Amino acid sequence: PLFLYMSYQNVHSPLTPTPPDAWFSPSERKMLKNIDADDRKYLGKALIMLDHAIENVTRALRAHGLYDDAILVYSGDNGGCPQFGAFNYPLRGMKNFMFEGGLRVHGWVHSNLLPRETRGATYGGLMHITDWLPTLLSAAGASELIPSDLDGVDQWAAITGARASSRQLSTAGGAMTSEEFARAVQEGHGGYDNAHNSPRTEMLYNIDPYSEEMVFLDADCGAPCGFATVLVNNPDGARAALRVGKWKLIRHEICVSYFNPKQELAAPAGCSMSSCSMVGTAQNSSDFLFDLVADPFETTNLHANEPEVVQKLSARLDELHKTIVPTEWKSSDTRAYSRWAETGYITPWCSS
Repeated sequence: PLFLYMSYQNVHSPLTPTPPDAWFSPSERKMLKNIDADDRKYLGKALIMLDHAIENVTRALRAHGLYDDAILVYSGDNGGCPQFGAFNYPLRGMKNFMFEGGLRVHGWVHSNLLPRETRGATYGGLMHITDWLPTLLSAAGASELIPSDLDGVDQWAAITGARASSRQLSTAGGAMTSEEFARAVQEGHGGYDNAHNSPRTEMLYNIDPYSEEMVFLDADCGAPCGFATVLVNNPDGARAALRVGKWKLIRHEICVSYFNPKQELAAPAGCSMSSCSMVGTAQNSSDFLFDLVADPFETTNLHANEPEVVQKLSARLDELHKTIVPTEWKSSDTRAYSRWAETGYITPWCSS
């Protein structure tokens, strides 16, 4: 069997220099002209090139006789950053934060091995990226090789048991409005209500006791003389998030708003964080509880209204926190970048 993992960096910053216009077809150039903001146009160019790259892989699979038995999985790793032209709207938030806009991403499975009635279906079951290993082993008929101590669970039977819906998840004019998206979620397209066939009912998003802060290597000189990022303990406790059923608990998180040119959803009061940069410890943090079925955009914090739910999910988070392993994270040092820029080689950069 062949396992091919392609981790494309197209839509990750930096997005410049951009591909030359000659690389795009007339229809693609016409589409890009409809984008006014430069950062959005840069992102659009990168995304089109990503689409071509996936086409190249698909054609190669066909050319070598592998396509008919292949399972193609496409998935993102996190939400985008508004300062680089990426909007996760109508979901709230962005990369590095534990609102849905930073965590919930698109994904699809394409294969001739999928049952015909499954093709075009939307799977609404709760799924974590760690589920792909057991799911793909199961799809390959190798369930006996799935280790018993994995965090991931086998989703293949649930995915292939999904049924295509007659309701389309996009309008004739393009992307759905926030109201259409909310209605789709509540009708089962991605909400917990449609997850009764999912083997996963709980999902730990993250437990992070630390924040990154920037330290200048020369306090008088500042950034030009280099800086390092160091880990510091979060003063309010670990930033953490857990979902159980329809409930999502977020602890000690910085308040993040929505990012969208139309601003259809009002920004929550006091949410001033607008960058995906290092979180640091200077920002105030809060606790949140959301009902993601009734409120998929995380507009209403129910933390004070549902003390029993908060207590139950908090106890589970504390239990999971006890299993955390020590971090092997190392701080960065821009002197290493300087040495690489001077020599073109990765070499020791500290004199003592």
